Amino acid sequence: MVLCVSRVSRHTVSGGTATQLNRSASLLEEVHLEVTDGWYRIRAVVDEEMKALVARQRVKLGTKLITCNAELYNNDQGCDPLHMKADIYLKLHTNSTRRAHWQSRLGYCPVATPLPISLSSVLPRGGLVPQVRVLLARIYPTLYLEKNTGGKATIRNEKTENLALMKFQKYYEKQLELIYTRLKKQNETEEGREGRKKQGLGKLSKAQLSAVTSGEELYNLVSCNFDSAILNHLSEEQLSALEKYKISVRDQIAANINQELKQEVASRTDLNRQVTSLMKIKIYDVTHDQSAMLTLWRPDPNIHEILREGKLVRLQYVTASGFRYVETQLSSTKHTQFKPLPSDQDTDDLLLAHSRHVSLIGSPIIPRFGEIDVVGLVAHSVETGNKTVVYLANERRQFLAVHFWNGVKESGYEDVLRVGSVVACSNLQYRPNATADLSIHHTTDLSDSKNSSDL
Repeated sequence: MVLCVSRVSRHTVSGGTATQLNRSASLLEEVHLEVTDGWYRIRAVVDEEMKALVARQRVKLGTKLITCNAELYNNDQGCDPLHMKADIYLKLHTNSTRRAHWQSRLGYCPVATPLPISLSSVLPRGGLVPQVRVLLARIYPTLYLEKNTGGKATIRNEKTENLALMKFQKYYEKQLELIYTRLKKQNETEEGREGRKKQGLGKLSKAQLSAVTSGEELYNLVSCNFDSAILNHLSEEQLSALEKYKISVRDQIAANINQELKQEVASRTDLNRQVTSLMKIKIYDVTHDQSAMLTLWRPDPNIHEILREGKLVRLQYVTASGFRYVETQLSSTKHTQFKPLPSDQDTDDLLLAHSRHVSLIGSPIIPRFGEIDVVGLVAHSVETGNKTVVYLANERRQFLAVHFWNGVKESGYEDVLRVGSVVACSNLQYRPNATADLSIHHTTDLSDSKNSSDL
């Protein structure tokens, strides 16, 4: 929809009153807009990127904006636009907002589609991105993010996550057994205490005993008086009632133990793992020569069958999450979509230039996105503290070094990177060093190593 800025105001951090914004306004001040569709007006809350545009006078009083993905807050039930509450506001995302032509008609647009923007125009703090046309340049292995009780986060690959899960399951089962044994003993002690309270019921004559039909009363007579001889004087109906009550008592005790067990397990942080799966995808705008890193949270296990490297897609509804490692970082939302696009001859050449290529040891290395993929024979490995350096060789005895900063074992590749095995290392970080005699590359969380038999 197209809106017009009808008012620009700012609020100081100390809670000062709103005043008309001028060029000397500080970006640290809270900037609010008021927008209108020509009929009604509403307060708009903006992000840091829009505040910067307001400070530079790119957005000012009278500016027309075309926006999508705007969110209306504190108005679940709807209300009269002329009698809105003070806490109702519209949240605008700069990445989903553009300046409109001064002749643009205010209100809803005839065709309601996400705004197509270029990846180079995505602002790191600009919120939701409506739609970009990108190449899926790299699809990295699935990672797992675990947060512990201290708030520290640990990222693992699939191999190390499986090892951590096996270790946790052993600890979990052991603790579960200890808790169950303790709770069972507590319940048995409590049951014995209740039995001692009921002692002294007195012995009954045979006539009185034959008149007892309640399974609970029979159970109390047997267990509280510690006289198993009573069983010899019970009829079949009484024995059946007694057995049914015993089963109900055991079931109740088991239910109590299970309930207490669940409560204790839920309350103990060491018995609950907070693990989230994620996948990194390097996306590339072939038209504007711009790349970004997209994080897919909790991806579908079959995502690799849906998304493939080298495919051109229309990516919709992702959010900008900052700028890191000289790249814009994007994150998926619950509405994120990938829509395949057809390619033509012009784009095919660009796609081929940025597709994955295996670098040969001893040959000139042409990294894509600062990464390389190599294949070689594991000739030697050296451990220095926590770091492991693995030397790969080719048939001409040319070498290349790969640094594992956390060690091969901690990275989960101890069974892969064995001396004498042929391996493929992908997504290695390329760090050129003209003074080094040996080509040295480094692993990251996104790197992967596979044995030739697994390729």
